[in-house]
Amino acid sequence: LWLACNGLFAWHHLKWHHEGVDTEVVVHIGCFVVVSTVLLSMAFAMVGVCRCLNTLIDTFCCEVVDEMLVTEVAHVWNLTQAVLRKASNAIEQCLLALGVVVGLVVP
Repeated sequence: LWLACNGLFAWHHLKWHHEGVDTEVVVHIGCFVVVSTVLLSMAFAMVGVCRCLNTLIDTFCCEVVDEMLVTEVAHVWNLTQAVLRKASNAIEQCLLALGVVVGLVVP
């Protein structure tokens, strides 16, 4: 999808410039490719962090069911909640930044 988007963007710009390829068109296409790559990388990084947080919760639940004592559960859950809270605060700021940038870039 990313390749198709960049290809269509390049084709569209090259189609409307009948006199040939000039440096302005090449720079415009290059900037679009770089910006879209950065945005896609940020989105994939956030998806990776969210998947890790889901795995953390699943692991905790499996450990509780399998082998933990009730007295240990409260301490481990507090640690898990602290990790989730820190990571979610960081992800929240990244999602806000990504949303603002996408809102400014996409017309």
